[in-house]
Amino acid sequence: MYDQQKIKIKNYSSRIPQWKKIDQEIQQLARQYKQIDPGSIQTFNDFPLSRKTLDGLEKAGFINPTDIQREAIGVALQGHDILGAAMTGSGKTLAFLIPVLECLYRVRWTMNDGLGILIISPTRELAYQTFEVLKKIGQFHDFSAGLIIGGKDLKGEQERINRTNIIVCTPGRLLQHFDETWNFSCENLKMLIIDEADRTLDMGFAETMRSIVSNLPHQRQTMLFSATQTRSIRELALVSLEKPVYVSVHEKSNTSTPTNLTQSYIVCEVPQKISLIWSFIKNHLKSKIIIFIQSCKQVKFLYNIVCKLRPGLPVLALYGTMGQMKRMSVYDEFCRKQHACLFATDIAARGLDFPSINWVVQFDCPPDANTYIHRVGRTARFQQGGEALLILTAREEQGMIKQLEDKKVPVKKIEVNANYIHDLTPKLQSLCAQFTELKEEAKRAFTSYLRSLILMGNRKVFDVQTIDTDAFATSLGLEIAPKVRFMKKGQKQEQSNGDDDNKSSIENNENMENGDHKNINDDENDEDDDNDWFTVKKKSDTLEGINVDLPTPSQKEKKLTKAKLAKKLRKKNLLINKRIEYDDEGNPIIHSDDEDQSATYNIEEAKVRLQQMDKTDKEAYRALVKQKHKMSDLTTTTSESQKSLNMSEVTNIPQPSLIEQQQSTIPPPQQQHPPLQQQQSNKTTRTTSSQNGPSMKDQSSSSFAISRDDRTKYRSPLVSRYASVEMSYNFSEMKKFSTWRRLWFWLAQCQKQLGLDITDEQLDEMERNLTNIDFDIAEAEERRRRHDVMAHVHTFARCCPKASPIIHLGATSTFVGDNADLIVMRDAFDIIISKLARCIQRLTQFAQEYACLPTLGYTHMQPAQLTTVGKRACIWIQDLLMDLKNFDRVKRQLKFRGIKGTTGTQASFLQLFNGDHSKVEDLDRMVTEMAGFRKAFIICGQTYTRKLDVEVVNVLASFGGSIHKMCTDIRLLASLKEIEEPFEIEQIGSSAMPYKRNPMRCERCCSFARHLMTLINDPLGTHSVQWMERTLDDSANKRICIPEAFLTADIILFTLQNISEGLVVYPKVIDKHIKQELPFMATENIIMAMVSAGGNRQECHEKIRTLSQKSAERVKLEGLDNDLVERVKNDPYFAPIINKLDVLLDAKTFIGRAPEQVYEFISREVEPTLKNFLIIPKSVDLAV
Repeated sequence: MYDQQKIKIKNYSSRIPQWKKIDQEIQQLARQYKQIDPGSIQTFNDFPLSRKTLDGLEKAGFINPTDIQREAIGVALQGHDILGAAMTGSGKTLAFLIPVLECLYRVRWTMNDGLGILIISPTRELAYQTFEVLKKIGQFHDFSAGLIIGGKDLKGEQERINRTNIIVCTPGRLLQHFDETWNFSCENLKMLIIDEADRTLDMGFAETMRSIVSNLPHQRQTMLFSATQTRSIRELALVSLEKPVYVSVHEKSNTSTPTNLTQSYIVCEVPQKISLIWSFIKNHLKSKIIIFIQSCKQVKFLYNIVCKLRPGLPVLALYGTMGQMKRMSVYDEFCRKQHACLFATDIAARGLDFPSINWVVQFDCPPDANTYIHRVGRTARFQQGGEALLILTAREEQGMIKQLEDKKVPVKKIEVNANYIHDLTPKLQSLCAQFTELKEEAKRAFTSYLRSLILMGNRKVFDVQTIDTDAFATSLGLEIAPKVRFMKKGQKQEQSNGDDDNKSSIENNENMENGDHKNINDDENDEDDDNDWFTVKKKSDTLEGINVDLPTPSQKEKKLTKAKLAKKLRKKNLLINKRIEYDDEGNPIIHSDDEDQSATYNIEEAKVRLQQMDKTDKEAYRALVKQKHKMSDLTTTTSESQKSLNMSEVTNIPQPSLIEQQQSTIPPPQQQHPPLQQQQSNKTTRTTSSQNGPSMKDQSSSSFAISRDDRTKYRSPLVSRYASVEMSYNFSEMKKFSTWRRLWFWLAQCQKQLGLDITDEQLDEMERNLTNIDFDIAEAEERRRRHDVMAHVHTFARCCPKASPIIHLGATSTFVGDNADLIVMRDAFDIIISKLARCIQRLTQFAQEYACLPTLGYTHMQPAQLTTVGKRACIWIQDLLMDLKNFDRVKRQLKFRGIKGTTGTQASFLQLFNGDHSKVEDLDRMVTEMAGFRKAFIICGQTYTRKLDVEVVNVLASFGGSIHKMCTDIRLLASLKEIEEPFEIEQIGSSAMPYKRNPMRCERCCSFARHLMTLINDPLGTHSVQWMERTLDDSANKRICIPEAFLTADIILFTLQNISEGLVVYPKVIDKHIKQELPFMATENIIMAMVSAGGNRQECHEKIRTLSQKSAERVKLEGLDNDLVERVKNDPYFAPIINKLDVLLDAKTFIGRAPEQVYEFISREVEPTLKNFLIIPKSVDLAV
């Protein structure tokens, strides 16, 4: 009966490792590349793309490819160089980003392989947009990507750039890294992409691009994309491309612009333009508008004018001379707005994808037809509709319309009813009279516009002589037209060159026939220097190959030096540094010779003051020298006391203690804290000495340069020995106080937008000094004022004298203190969340690899039913997964304190805005959004509720418990020799016992975990004693507890990643332990098999019991192996099942559904969760 039965044994064959699956996928995709047919592509799934790329496209909402994507992606995947052209808004960005990801995925690129992809964009905004798209579609890949643009911290980029796989950059910043970053290498570069390539050259980067290309390896794939192709691009293509494939999906189209774009133009003279554009804005308040203007100064003037007139919709400005952070802020804000008006220069004309643009208005005539095409390309994108309006003067109409027709641009002329145009001239004159800075901006806008016309290459379209300058100045609100000397110089040069026009034209024609074309670089000089009128502003196809005769330097007038100017004044017998005062009737006031008209210009008193200051400086210097000598004596005395220590022990002669020696050399109180002037004079000395010390690059990733004096002070091991650089910086003074300054800057920005009298000059000054912190001055101010926030207010004010009156306007100390703490905690969560996700991913791979490997289970630390190594790892993963979700939950629940005032009532801000509650609400919301938070606390006292700190530290302490449990398990398994943490080749386990392999990493994690778990008591106690609206006993405790909690968690994760990546399993040792215990566990299976073979259950049970006890005595008393199986085989009673005994004792039949649970848990819980956290890391603030 038993022989007829078959025992079912499950198949637990090991699954294919992940790396083999990836190799198989790559090989399969490579075979399909040659079979790509663009005509049959309907969705991205029809392309042979990796699963990770397809998942990223799907999550980002990209389903169906555009024409340029269908044509270009297949060619790029096949490895060809590409010269691509397509209409604006046709999806060129994805056409090269998808091959970028596939290229690196195909060669299994890692962070250690360095730079693999280089993407160059002409403007910072376009580079930023490309980077954001890359993050979306590449979120499931493991590559590192960085945004390298001007206006950001160069040192931060230098530290990360050699670990970056994909770089999106602008040409100038990239060339700067080639020159200044010693370890920047492109030798492994796989692909070069130049986006909007014609504009890259047109902006004056031609030589820069050639320099960049010369530093790149020849063996690479190169792709160039642009909406318009010019001769310069083809020249660059000959230099950098090898047998390129020309991809142009719209080359045979009837128009160069999208068919769903309605284009029109109107004729309006320059003096009426401002009135026209104001009337246009007022009639389109429910639209999203971009208005392109020729120069930065014009943009700034029109923006300020429209803001003061308050049109009824949000108004923004974007131009090249703005600070980088402000440019990014304006870009993001305009993208979010449903209805808004953006005044911009041509930095917004290329590639930027602003959502739902209704109108593109060109306030000034574009330099050429290509610029027009790119400008109007900001609307009617991706099959959406849009309208474009071009404003031309009568002089510009014929020439520009001819150029547009040649480029196949359909544009029709429309007329405007003059009754609907509101004349703004009286209002502008009133505003210029009221605001002096606005009048100066009007003058600069006037000069800038005229200069832009002179610098235009096409004289058939642009002629500055046709402009009525008096009427133009009046339209800007100026009573008198400013003097523009460069116009007269331009006329003289044109007249002097007029006789040679025929000769020059003949020579130019000959040069063009011979192919001699000269590129005129764009020199975007925004200064008001009258001598640079002849610098070419924009290139034009009509100027290529034309020789321009520029005056030699000797023709310029020599500038007078100050000495020569003084001599001239003396010859004229003028009174220097004297002023004439008048009474109320206009008569001059005559002073006697004895009276001094102004103390400022009294030379004798100035000499006395200088002598007094010189005397003070000398005394301060002598005091500094004495202080140095005393510190030197202290060091010498300390070393001598250490040398004589043994002698004092032998002779029993009492020696002065180290404390006594130190006390004897302490300077008197007046020298311990030298005056502020002395500290400032010492600043240079300290800076020089720090520069001569070891640099940060010479230190390890978890340590910093330590001066000799620091060795005599206690330093927290959390920072000096263990913590990562990024977490240490996150809680550093530089991060803290620069965040304070950013909060003050954001507050001032928002206050200006809401109508307070704050100038752009003040904001620009604040933005330039966000990280320019003089800590010596700040420390001196704090000792003087006993208030850290006010100390840094005054320190910031020293850097920003013009912005000094508006710094900290209406705010209280907790505005910067609490809000900065919230920003730092949010950033700290970002750091540990990504690290924890990486650790879980490594443990998941470990669990998959050993999902089917049986091992002894332990309950009460006693052998129990079998499980698998992978199943036990999943227990650890489950705890860590809960911690990951808790981290993310608390981070998402973080609310900004915002602007709440001293007791949370916002009374000071309500007074600041004259009782306007809506403006106070808008200010709170705007500052919150600028800081990157979704919500702010509605209710708070002077501080945000300290219950939040309890929540933060609680999840960190809970994470400590998970780590302690996991690492304790590994330590116990290491004692059994079943699993060990990674042990390096030259690592020493014990100084006395060389054979030992101590689990020091797990021990360290347990040690830190215990510390982390105890920290929860601090925020609990702090929250409980916050009486009423606030008590100050939270401050000192919070400064210690919160940083220590995050630093400890960061240290644990750093060590845990090392453990999870190198866990070593010993299957044979595990099998040996199983065999020692399995016979006892298999007794129930043996009894059931005997019953099935016809035996008696009670007799079989008694037989097994007897044999088991004898075998147990052998194991326990004699220390021998378990021989129960041999005893069963030798007993005749068990003869019916003797042939089935090995099957009954197979360990895999005792692990139940452990493998299935592992795979189910990973697929249903782990992988979906990790998808939200394992994204492309930002190598640059990136703002970091």
